Amino acid sequence: MPKPKFPELPRVEKGPKKGYYDFQTRYKTWNTKANGDHGYLGPGNVISAIQFGWLIRSWWDKGEGCGDYPQHVRAPGELFKYDLRPFKPDLPYHIEHKIERVAKRPENPKGVWLHEIHHKNQDHIKIVHGYVLTDHDHYLIQWWLTNRANEQKSLSVMEECVKYLALPTKKYEKWLCPHCGAWSPKTFVRCKNCLKEE
Repeated sequence: MPKPKFPELPRVEKGPKKGYYDFQTRYKTWNTKANGDHGYLGPGNVISAIQFGWLIRSWWDKGEGCGDYPQHVRAPGELFKYDLRPFKPDLPYHIEHKIERVAKRPENPKGVWLHEIHHKNQDHIKIVHGYVLTDHDHYLIQWWLTNRANEQKSLSVMEECVKYLALPTKKYEKWLCPHCGAWSPKTFVRCKNCLKEE
């Protein structure tokens, strides 16, 4: 089986919006933000109109001082808590607890990636749809849906975003394109990228 890779983001092919994203979820306001000038979705450290992605350092990372300042070694968990601070106002406790348990595992010495999927409505109120947690190599650990007010619409947003932010683990192998290894929600056909090449 080929190594999984991120699928290509949907883009507009013709017209004045050529090259812009072309997301078609059930949440129209999120689509507008994602397909606009400031919409960006991708793995890594990202701050955009629809996503906040950040590396959360391992619980055991002490920041071993820098250069001539070895006294700046910190206690375990201090840098982990510092990295979680930007997520704090909206991050539910049960998700924070899960991230802490994952960050304490010895197989995650480099830390984990946490992505918050959100948008702001017309009243400039931030609506958080959910969170995606991956290991340092971007393999999916877990994702959560947090917007219960518009659950079905937010679920369609999260299902669309997860495949562009995380690579599938063994648990999700059935979602891989059998031809090229791209992560596709269709299990029985080749992905869009393979069909374009033929």
